Amino acid sequence: LLFLHGTVLQNLSRYHEAKEVFSTILQYNPNDIAALNSLGHLELSDNQFDAALECFSQVLKRDSFKHDARENKVKILLVKNEYEKALADLNFLLDAGHHS
Repeated sequence: LLFLHGTVLQNLSRYHEAKEVFSTILQYNPNDIAALNSLGHLELSDNQFDAALECFSQVLKRDSFKHDARENKVKILLVKNEYEKALADLNFLLDAGHHS
């Protein structure tokens, strides 16, 4: 229910409150991939690139095939001019058959 609450807040553009909910979830379960991914999206939309990158990296440590997290990680790496790291993640996606 708590995750659903955060998602509803996010959909209502109540981003600060949604961040608090997802952060609370992660206090109780730091391995919650859905909460990490959602928090990463919120951080990215707030241009908090380092925080978003950390969230997406944590998601990928737990599930290396979470393609949306990897795509978002690539976008952040490109903004940060970290092209070699971005290329490595893009190659991972291509090797996994993700071509969109």
